[in-house]
Amino acid sequence: TLSCDETGTIAVCNAAVTGTIPAGGTCAGQTLLMFSDCAPGNDCAWSSNACTGTCRPNARVGEACGYAVGDDYIDCEDGSTCGWDTEVCIADASEGQSCEGPDGVGCSFGLYCEGGDYSTSGVCRKQKTSGACASSDECASAYACVPSGGPGTCRKEKLPGEACEPGECISWFSRCGTDGKCTDARSAEDQPCGSSGGEYIQCESGLYCDYSDTTTSLGTCQREIPAGSSCTSGSMCAGSGYCDGSTGLCVSCS
Repeated sequence: TLSCDETGTIAVCNAAVTGTIPAGGTCAGQTLLMFSDCAPGNDCAWSSNACTGTCRPNARVGEACGYAVGDDYIDCEDGSTCGWDTEVCIADASEGQSCEGPDGVGCSFGLYCEGGDYSTSGVCRKQKTSGACASSDECASAYACVPSGGPGTCRKEKLPGEACEPGECISWFSRCGTDGKCTDARSAEDQPCGSSGGEYIQCESGLYCDYSDTTTSLGTCQREIPAGSSCTSGSMCAGSGYCDGSTGLCVSCS
């Protein structure tokens, strides 16, 4: 019943999937961003044209981050954010403190930046479990701003099988189906996929979302293609592979 970002604050959830490879070790690059082979406090630095990368410590407050020192994005340690313009890690602000603006100051977990954006400074406020909202950023973990796209109301996210409105189902892996109930069912081959009404429709395993039809914002689930086949993106390639930028061919990483 928790949202994906909320699990990062709970020890038993962190222990469920924890990397063990120390800094300097080889890690799997082509994987979901939320999972890493690297030990806590490190991330996997990798190139889009490689199957593996190297575990590297996250940048600390005051250190360079983002793309400031190479082709791979450098993450900041927990409790800090990479400044938009400075590309230096900045400590997250506490409740009542200034946030975002040109420096890109983030708020601590459980807070949102009220009135702040890239050019304007705001103030960190507690996320809400009820009341009016403009986006889900204002709502607490496992709550959403409904209807999606706002303005709306912060509501508890629904589980698969529960009656719903678009944007009300628990994040990442479920959506409000055509029957008005939350579902985590994935689309089969030749069925729609991609973003729709603030939700995301996933494809079944072994398929990727093909956006080649530019007449619609949705894609269509198609079979992943084998190594050696022509490709335009890594999502097309089977075997957790990537699309080699120099050859335009799929490379398998499994």
